[in-house]
Amino acid sequence: MKALVIEDNESVSRLVKEGFEAAGWTVDAALSGEEGLMLALDVGQGYDLAVVDRMLPVVDGLTIVRGMREKGVETPVIVLTALGSVENRVEGLNMGADDYLSKPFAIEELLARARALLRRPHEIASAEISFGDISLDPETRVLTVGGKRRVDLSGRESSMLEALILAGGSPLSRDKLLAKIWGIDRPVEAGNVDNYAYFLRRKLKTAKSAVGLESVRGLGYRLVELP
Repeated sequence: MKALVIEDNESVSRLVKEGFEAAGWTVDAALSGEEGLMLALDVGQGYDLAVVDRMLPVVDGLTIVRGMREKGVETPVIVLTALGSVENRVEGLNMGADDYLSKPFAIEELLARARALLRRPHEIASAEISFGDISLDPETRVLTVGGKRRVDLSGRESSMLEALILAGGSPLSRDKLLAKIWGIDRPVEAGNVDNYAYFLRRKLKTAKSAVGLESVRGLGYRLVELP
């Protein structure tokens, strides 16, 4: 697999590049929007994915995405941004992005989203993600159970559940969940994850979901389908 990373922050660019390369990808990195757009429009490069920072100087990320789609380049695009409001995400998706990830982020989640996009290369990514009988819309933070019961989640509850759903039943450590919920560099105690695990369990049980949140000793948490 080959990815194009367009990010003007060198440390973030290096983090993404090294993360993808560790997962077996070939990566080209562009530190400017101008260079990134040129590479993105070159179909001969054969990119399977583009990771594009939204707030680039001169040629911003959404201009790159729009330019790709206007030229018929259908490479899946994940937009990275510090602008995490629903309006910002909707704008990015309407411009032709396939997914939207707010900074700060965990590289494991970015890789999981990349794999999810490549599993459906001819489709625009759905806003909802699912596991068992639950579906989550990360934009609205609404949890739907059994296609009928709707539960509103807080921002941190939604972030935690999103990471667990994307993990597909594999356990996530408290450190990874901390990075997803509060960001990589936030000085937050791991015990806070246990608090939000309790909140999520209570809401899943109240909504009569057949999905449970299981504590994995020495590892963290994972979603399971209850018998």
